[in-house]
Amino acid sequence: MLIKRFVLRTRTLAALRRAGITTIGQVRSLSDRDLLSVVNVGPKSVADLHRALAGQSLKRQPEDSLSCLALPRPLSDRDEAMVNMHASGAGFPTIARHFGISRSRAEQILERAREGSD
Repeated sequence: MLIKRFVLRTRTLAALRRAGITTIGQVRSLSDRDLLSVVNVGPKSVADLHRALAGQSLKRQPEDSLSCLALPRPLSDRDEAMVNMHASGAGFPTIARHFGISRSRAEQILERAREGSD
């Protein structure tokens, strides 16, 4: 039997994060009016939140991060190559030079890849 899990759009999660709302417990404690007062959160986003949190396959704790409701983004070929370089011992400066990006950007990409694998 296939269990479908509803997930949230990146835009909704980003809007909540900018407003300081980062956990499932925080969202559950807010009224629809409170959620609608968040910039870039509209009725569709609120309905999506309710659907994602009500899913029977979702047994989350209040302290769990909202990111557990996010759609995983697949890694690009370039990002996959960065992950492989890092796994084989290359440091951030080496990876950044190899791909022509800043060290901080390399760190961001590798952090996103790590989060997606959890």
